[in-house]
Amino acid sequence: MSKKLTYLYIFLTSLIPAIALAGDPQGPKDIPDPFEQYADIEALIITITNYILSIAGLVSVAFIIVGGFQYITAGGNEEQTKKAMKTLTNATVGLILVFAAYAIYVTIKQALKINL
Repeated sequence: MSKKLTYLYIFLTSLIPAIALAGDPQGPKDIPDPFEQYADIEALIITITNYILSIAGLVSVAFIIVGGFQYITAGGNEEQTKKAMKTLTNATVGLILVFAAYAIYVTIKQALKINL
């Protein structure tokens, strides 16, 4: 039985390149320019800022979840509870900083009258 599974595995993995390359033999027809929407530097900076703030917010929320899990699983251990509270405090401060950065970002964007 093991030998049959090995041969099946080898056969199926040999098909992966054929499946990956299965497409139009003459290549893709219309490939849009990914940087066309960033014709000016303002649009590029705004897009990068949006991505950075989104990722920072997600990381803060993830650390809040981790800190909550640590607090729940501390089981009354004072050292683990302190570690969990420190994680929750730092994550909350990080999330507040992300919100503050976003507020400053929107204020500057409105002051410069940039609409994208």
